[in-house]
Amino acid sequence: MKVLIVDDSKMNIKIAEDCLMEYRVVEEIKSCLSGEEALEILKNEKIDLVLLDIVMPGLTGVDLLKIMNHEKWMDQTDVIMLTTVDDLLVLKECFELGATDYIQKPFNKIEFAARVKSVLKEAESERKLVRALELLEKQNIELIRVNKALKEAQNYLIEKEKMTAIGELIEGLVHEIEMPLGKLEKELNRSLSRINDLDEHISPNTVLNIKNNLIEGFSDTTDQIIKIKKLIGTLGNFSKDSRKDSRTSAKLSELVEEVLLMINSEIKTIHSVEKQYNDHSKIICNKGEVKQAIMNVLINAIHAVKDVNESKIVIHTIETEDSVICYIKDNGIGILDEDKDNVFDPFFTTKPKNENMGLGLSIAYDIIVGKHNGQLEFDSNRNRGTQFSLVFNKK
Repeated sequence: MKVLIVDDSKMNIKIAEDCLMEYRVVEEIKSCLSGEEALEILKNEKIDLVLLDIVMPGLTGVDLLKIMNHEKWMDQTDVIMLTTVDDLLVLKECFELGATDYIQKPFNKIEFAARVKSVLKEAESERKLVRALELLEKQNIELIRVNKALKEAQNYLIEKEKMTAIGELIEGLVHEIEMPLGKLEKELNRSLSRINDLDEHISPNTVLNIKNNLIEGFSDTTDQIIKIKKLIGTLGNFSKDSRKDSRTSAKLSELVEEVLLMINSEIKTIHSVEKQYNDHSKIICNKGEVKQAIMNVLINAIHAVKDVNESKIVIHTIETEDSVICYIKDNGIGILDEDKDNVFDPFFTTKPKNENMGLGLSIAYDIIVGKHNGQLEFDSNRNRGTQFSLVFNKK
């Protein structure tokens, strides 16, 4: 740090310099004999501490202090007044102008060195604090920027996960639609073949048999058409409900049934699916979001039992005085104790990263808890399965 000694006495300057050097208070010392000379130094150099004589010819110490105060130099420079004056009003004015301390002349070397060292130490601490605050502010700005970027990336990945889930859903539905369409085409071709085989010499019994076969075939065809319409309607409702921002009333069990139809190709891989619906009241919700949450929890249960021989999923709805609850239970291997605190964390997954992004349950939690003020909880025991509870308020 750099100290400037300003005094019209060369002897006082010499004593001050020797004392500062002897006690190793500071390494760099400058000095001058007048306020005018000190003013030029302060204009051109960075000075950490000024030891300033009050009584000097021309520009006095108080005059220089006023200029330093006006130029805002006191923000970066501390001032200790050197004086033989006992006038408390003068000292009061110096402190009001920003002086840090004063030292009486003639100097006591030990006191002089200690007080200068104390002011310099405090000044260095303040400068470190200012630098730390500036660094903290820069880091805070950078943290805000990074947090915003991470939020945008997370939102992008969540939307990507939703689209991936919808893509897989559509792929499964396409497969489900292809099967009844194939049966429909086969039955129509068979019926057409029977009609082409008819001729005018055919016996009445043969006509009756063909008629019965056609009736049976067209009945089966009608069933396949109804199934296709139901599948397409469910997909259309899912797409329409997902676009809506408004909320409407719906029975939770009916939403579960729509989801089960949409993921029928995955559900068919389960050995046993039990359903027990005991809800009668409707909930107010965004149907598309709630179906997304139910689907994510069900897909998670399906993945949990994929390696179980007698795989089983139980879906049970009940209602209490204040809420409607859907329990989804599987007989999978359960969740490890060390993983339980992370189940709803974004990007947490126990599956290979190339198979799952770990957003399904996080999205479900955000929908049920964050957007519908409900609850999403689970109870899991190793090798005994996991049960998720989806709780929605009636009001």
